[in-house]
Amino acid sequence: MTAMLRKEKKKVVDEVWTDERIRRFLHLLPPEGVDCDFHRLRRAYQAMRPEDFED
Repeated sequence: MTAMLRKEKKKVVDEVWTDERIRRFLHLLPPEGVDCDFHRLRRAYQAMRPEDFED
């Protein structure tokens, strides 16, 4: 039996939060039954770096 392998997604590190990147997060569609605002905020939070939280 052969296991199916999927492509690994290359991890992007230290990506800058440009206006365009923020716009992309604002247009994310949530899975069915998930609040749209919660989904967008969670995805953006997960993509942030520690430096993004500094003043």
